[in-house]
Amino acid sequence: MNALEAAAKAPAGRRITDIKGKLISECGDTRKLAIWNTGPGLSSVELVLHEGTYPRDGRRQFKPNPERSDAFGKVEAVVVGEGVRIHFLYDTAFQDGGHNKSISGSLTSSVSTAAIVFRGEMYDVRKGRKWQADAPAFGIPFGARHISVHVELPDAFPVRHEPNRRLVQLAGADQRQVLVEEFAELVFRNRPEWLVEFINSLAPKSSASTEDLRKELQDLLNQLRVKTKSPREVENGLHLVDEGGARGARPGHKGGTVGDSGRTPIGPTDLIFDPGGAKRANISKNLEQAPKIIPLRDEEDVAEKGIAGKAARYVRETNQLFVNLTYSAVGAAQEDLQLRYATYEEPEIVRELARQWAERLVMGRIGYAVVFAQAKQLIREWTSDDVKKALEPESLSLAADGWRDAVSTAYRSISRRLGAAKVPENAEAEVTWA
Repeated sequence: MNALEAAAKAPAGRRITDIKGKLISECGDTRKLAIWNTGPGLSSVELVLHEGTYPRDGRRQFKPNPERSDAFGKVEAVVVGEGVRIHFLYDTAFQDGGHNKSISGSLTSSVSTAAIVFRGEMYDVRKGRKWQADAPAFGIPFGARHISVHVELPDAFPVRHEPNRRLVQLAGADQRQVLVEEFAELVFRNRPEWLVEFINSLAPKSSASTEDLRKELQDLLNQLRVKTKSPREVENGLHLVDEGGARGARPGHKGGTVGDSGRTPIGPTDLIFDPGGAKRANISKNLEQAPKIIPLRDEEDVAEKGIAGKAARYVRETNQLFVNLTYSAVGAAQEDLQLRYATYEEPEIVRELARQWAERLVMGRIGYAVVFAQAKQLIREWTSDDVKKALEPESLSLAADGWRDAVSTAYRSISRRLGAAKVPENAEAEVTWA
């Protein structure tokens, strides 16, 4: 009916509506119904939604994201090779409410999103809690509710949308769905400097205990000689990202032991050149780095990382270990230590030492679990999926629950510390917290 009404507005003698079948090459030569007419077409200027047709009030004009860049705090597009562009959108908080700035004048909500953009349409859209949980793999461990990431593929990119336009899939023999997290490493390595500064401003400050623990884990990794394929800068040349080998790649192996010896299927990031700035990134085997430990004490941060009720989450793509310090094992360890030294004269000191050591014990158990899981890569019988399971939040939670196996270290340290506190001030003795 819309086509007939549009054709009626064409000049006399040119009022035509043509209904026919058409082969859509982008959809695997699927035959689709096509309706064509000679009437005036629609543009973004003409598309206005009236009140009641969308969640907001009044009449509002439809505008695609590129035409609404002024509604965001900051927008930047980074070209990463082969015509692929990554759009970074920073959406500042709107007044005193829980919305972002882009809510003003919008047709829908202002929640941040991550998505693949292909031929002007968004696919595999992540938003809300889902995006906040996935964001650390993209190098956005904090502030994801204000940051959107859209990976725009050129029209000639070797993918196509399936007939119902629900998803984008590879155009070759392997017609699997293309997911936005397959571009996580590209996003991570091409974040604008202003975005990195914003993320760092929200991150918890590293403490001496976390840095000491990381050095301890690094020493263990060096002893185990665990290696990983990771980018290393070279002076010239363009290098394709290694198939499945770089941090952030997604192996095609789904389960069991079958297929690990075969060739990893090519993913979309294997088709993209990796500029990496003035120098190019080459994939080489380097010694594995100990994960950066990020303690979380705020329940909202814990929920964003998807580890409420769990001890930790390890993000392989960015080598970050988020530790939930509201996890029950931390409270149990702290209670045990406080009860052991309950007779000490200064309960405030006992309480603080118990808190510090409870956190240290749990972080240590989790950190060691991550290191030993990485070391399993050296064992042929362990597949990549086996290692991945050992690094899941559930496995790390079990490791945290074993804090009692290491509590004797805390007993010795606290006993020395409290004993030293009773030494007269003029005594020439110095006891450090081990």
